[in-house]
Amino acid sequence: MPGPFQDLYDIVRSLVLEPVFKGIFSGIIFEATREARPANLEDESVASFLERRLGNPHVGNNIVSAVLHGIYAGDIYQLSAKSLLPNLWQAEREHNSITEGLILKLKKKTPLYSERDTDLLNEITPKINRTFLHRIKESSVYTFREGIGQLSEALENSLKENPNVEFKIGDEVTSVEYDAENDGIEVCLPHNLYPCNI
Repeated sequence: MPGPFQDLYDIVRSLVLEPVFKGIFSGIIFEATREARPANLEDESVASFLERRLGNPHVGNNIVSAVLHGIYAGDIYQLSAKSLLPNLWQAEREHNSITEGLILKLKKKTPLYSERDTDLLNEITPKINRTFLHRIKESSVYTFREGIGQLSEALENSLKENPNVEFKIGDEVTSVEYDAENDGIEVCLPHNLYPCNI
């Protein structure tokens, strides 16, 4: 990385030659010239999406993998691009290019959040303690007092109190799908012996 007392030329040169940034500049420059997404492609892994759009696996492997692994503790070859990179996914769908889509979005000054997200934010914000809101506004990193596990424990305890919830521990799940007709989630276990809507 650039060190002290380097001039602009040295800084740019070191950034271009830095192994962690391999493929990022050429990938961005030529991204708009790459083929459009196949019409039948409904989703793909983050790694596949980035490699297809940027023309190389380096950006995914060197930068995005570390970021998403830190956030989701997941593998970019398994994580969904459509779910985790919705703005980029949408930009490509509408303009056949991430670059062009994002530039047009900036020009139009499209809101950062969707209408649905804004409505949710407006509904939740008044219910949150003002002191807490002030504290997190000034923080760049925050967590639960007893660690992130506290969230899953609270969720589990809340679900256990609900008489409509049944826990099945140790059963293999074959699929989890959204059931639009019932506006629920269908969880299927092996041989469809125990399908259920949640």
